[in-house]
Amino acid sequence: MGGGGVLAPPFLLPLSMKVLSNAQNNELSFVKAPMMENISFTISLTKIVGSKEYVFDNLYDKFEFDSAKDFIVLDLDLTEQNVAGGEYKLELSDEFRVYGRYICNVVDYTFEQSDSTNDLFSSTVRVSNL
Repeated sequence: MGGGGVLAPPFLLPLSMKVLSNAQNNELSFVKAPMMENISFTISLTKIVGSKEYVFDNLYDKFEFDSAKDFIVLDLDLTEQNVAGGEYKLELSDEFRVYGRYICNVVDYTFEQSDSTNDLFSSTVRVSNL
């Protein structure tokens, strides 16, 4: 018989990386599952190092579950909630089930390219919003 194998438990499967920017409105897209119809979602962020957790609920698909779309897009507003930068476990769920678990990087800094005409500083990058 051909090489079947044992399927790994869900927590051992490769995870996708999501990226969020702190102090901004973010859009996260997810593949639409058949049971996702006109429901609100919850996104929880749990810090990988430490014990901080953030929960965002009552999130709705930006495209209102348009049958022509293969993805849902959720707006996650981080302008009012200050989320510390770093790596998180992101979980997408509703009141009945968990749809996916992802690794998420919350970025709380920006890179600014120097516009100096001085040759010494013209290729420098400044990290800000630390």
